[in-house]
Amino acid sequence: MKIKKVFIALILLMFCFVGSVSASEDLARDITANAQAVAEPAFGQTSTGGTYIYVIVGNIIRVVVGLLGVIMLVIIVYAGFLWMTAGGSEADYNLVSGVG
Repeated sequence: MKIKKVFIALILLMFCFVGSVSASEDLARDITANAQAVAEPAFGQTSTGGTYIYVIVGNIIRVVVGLLGVIMLVIIVYAGFLWMTAGGSEADYNLVSGVG
């Protein structure tokens, strides 16, 4: 009997969220339209069709920081692998200390 009550409660709860899902889709559509209207002039397009210099510099910085993040991730994973496979060896541990 208790399982039946829980099942009915879950079904009722599911129907309560159906209306909010459709309302949130409309809200998301409106927010997206407003964001596009604001973002088009704000993201660096000049009236002549060129691009502002700060947008170019920002894109370069974003790429460099992304590459540095990937390199750091690889170094951390490599050092972790060396540390886990050191097996208590002092020489291997000193090698790992030098990596980080």
